[in-house]
Amino acid sequence: MALLALDLPRPDAGGGGRRAVGAALLAGIALAFSAATITLLDDAPADQSGLAGGVVNTALETGPTIGLTVLVSLAASHTGGLTGGATARTVAEASGYAFAFTTAGVVFAVSALAAVPLLRSR
Repeated sequence: MALLALDLPRPDAGGGGRRAVGAALLAGIALAFSAATITLLDDAPADQSGLAGGVVNTALETGPTIGLTVLVSLAASHTGGLTGGATARTVAEASGYAFAFTTAGVVFAVSALAAVPLLRSR
């Protein structure tokens, strides 16, 4: 909802495209959280379902926080290495974020490839 609130209609611009992207992002996040919860609770014994639900909710809350911390640390480290030379600050910051997002993309791709054999075995 916060993503949609940031894109309230302004008199000078439509903002429809960003609103659609925000709605799609929220829908994707909701589907991912639901799928993770269902997958975990489906395999848990009935007497342990409360514990399993607590574990999945903890993972869904702390995982993104740790991931964001790592990405910001990567970006800051890469930016810090560039600002000591002749690189302009804004160029160094953009390069730091590009490095962090590229690293995240590689990690996601490797994770997806590693998950394929696990999904086929089900």
